[in-house]
Amino acid sequence: MMPRNSGQTKGLTPVTVLFCCEKYLCDQSMISVSSSETVAGPIPAPLTSSAANYRRAKDTRRGVGTGKQTFMVPQGGVEGAVKDNRSITEIRRDGRHRKVMVTLAVALSLLIDLGSTFAQSTQVATAQNAIGVLVVVRPDGIEDRLQGKGSLQLFEGDVLRTESASQALIEFKEGIQVALNENTTLKILSRWEKVKGITRIIRLKQGEVWVKTGEGPKQLEVETPVATAAVRETEFNMKVQEDGQSTLTVINGVVEFGTAFGSCPIRTSTVSYGVRGKRCTKPAPTDVKPTISWTQAILQ
Repeated sequence: MMPRNSGQTKGLTPVTVLFCCEKYLCDQSMISVSSSETVAGPIPAPLTSSAANYRRAKDTRRGVGTGKQTFMVPQGGVEGAVKDNRSITEIRRDGRHRKVMVTLAVALSLLIDLGSTFAQSTQVATAQNAIGVLVVVRPDGIEDRLQGKGSLQLFEGDVLRTESASQALIEFKEGIQVALNENTTLKILSRWEKVKGITRIIRLKQGEVWVKTGEGPKQLEVETPVATAAVRETEFNMKVQEDGQSTLTVINGVVEFGTAFGSCPIRTSTVSYGVRGKRCTKPAPTDVKPTISWTQAILQ
């Protein structure tokens, strides 16, 4: 039996089923009931849950004497209607997934910016004296300068540079003193470990530094292009040539001096050399006074 109001069902094909399954209920379907008078009309929008769809279908069947129902679906058939419904669901799910990914990306970016801001705002040392000019380049590219005695705050990530005929003296919060000779470039870094706590790192690109850790255990490392000196309670001098060759002279204490090929302890009044592609040389006795004579003016 064809339904009345055929103008509302143009382009639809009748499908008679004995049992209504939720997948036949979609926004584009039309329904008519097999009885003495059949009326066609749009199915209400489907409920959100499968159980609700099943109850709706069951209630609809309960009102039909023969138990038959005639569903009017688009000409693409039931499979086409179901496919369209699934496509809409997939689009909605994809949209939600994209929103979640965008939210996570924004949150991660904020955390990175916050960590960077915190690191830059943590003072780790102070520049106390400069003969000539000490240039300090901040992580954001801004330059500060110190001439003569003063108090210039230094932060994580700062790059310090002395030009020809210039020297500088800085002191870390832990009491570690570092003097920079002329034509020296270094970067201030830190590393935190659960067991050791904070280790200050001086990344010496080129030039010469004198370091004195003072009394008590202090975690400090001096990195050069070819070697690393790890110290606790000591005084030493480190010089880096243009080719990266590093010369370590220990004035007092013990320094663990190593390259990628191994390390060795360098003790008081001895010198060792670190070169690219080799182990550090065996420590040799040396007169330390000429080595640190350049520090007299800046330490006054």
